[in-house]
Amino acid sequence: MKSLTRTALLVLFLLIAGLTVNAHAREDKTGNFNFNETTGLINMPTARTVDYRDIKLSVRMAKMGKKAPLKNKNQTNTPGPNSGSIFDSDWWIDNNGDRELVISPIRNIELSFMNIHSYTVSPVIGGKWVCVKESEKFPAIAIGIQNATAVKEDSNVHSQEVIDANSKVAPFIVASKSFFKDKWLDLSAGYGDGRFRKRIFYGGQAYMDKKKIWSLVGEFDGNIYSYGMKIKPYKSRWDFGAFVQNVENVGVTINYTIKY
Repeated sequence: MKSLTRTALLVLFLLIAGLTVNAHAREDKTGNFNFNETTGLINMPTARTVDYRDIKLSVRMAKMGKKAPLKNKNQTNTPGPNSGSIFDSDWWIDNNGDRELVISPIRNIELSFMNIHSYTVSPVIGGKWVCVKESEKFPAIAIGIQNATAVKEDSNVHSQEVIDANSKVAPFIVASKSFFKDKWLDLSAGYGDGRFRKRIFYGGQAYMDKKKIWSLVGEFDGNIYSYGMKIKPYKSRWDFGAFVQNVENVGVTINYTIKY
């Protein structure tokens, strides 16, 4: 019964969120910056961080393909944005993936380094500070920044609006609060510039079992609507996720956490 209640609440949340998102509908809304740089749901950050002295390594892929996405380019042995080479990781992840490292060297602070373009080693750098801890009555509040190095969006993206927004530095503020006795529902809302489009973003995560092994997530990140599932085996350093962005784009993520 409790699981059914949780599912019903999350479905209601997603329906309400979906009605709001329709007001912001645009063509060609997705781009390479759509996966979140700091600890969060899918694309949006939350007022949570990785644990102190943890290093989290992630590989995330969207829109997986069986052949080179750059179908109009000649295949070469030199990887790059204009090659369709098997040596270019775009071959495998269709130019919508990223490799990331998130670390918390100081309590309540995390730094992130993400490579969003397979043909460059220039990292997208982000950071977050939880300046107000969560209490029984008040949410945790965090301030942060994404794309601090102002790495440009991929030129393959057709929408100039997406390119302009995603290429900017993205400061944000976000609040998160857990609800119910075992804190199985975690809701977050915030506001940001850059890839957040100077809009409010919001989302939630509902844990479906007492050990919090798997959960359902849904969000609006200021640009697109996403939902999916996360799985974290009990006491494991591994965790996984599967998501749908904007209905048609499917993504997966694989994470591994190291304590130092």
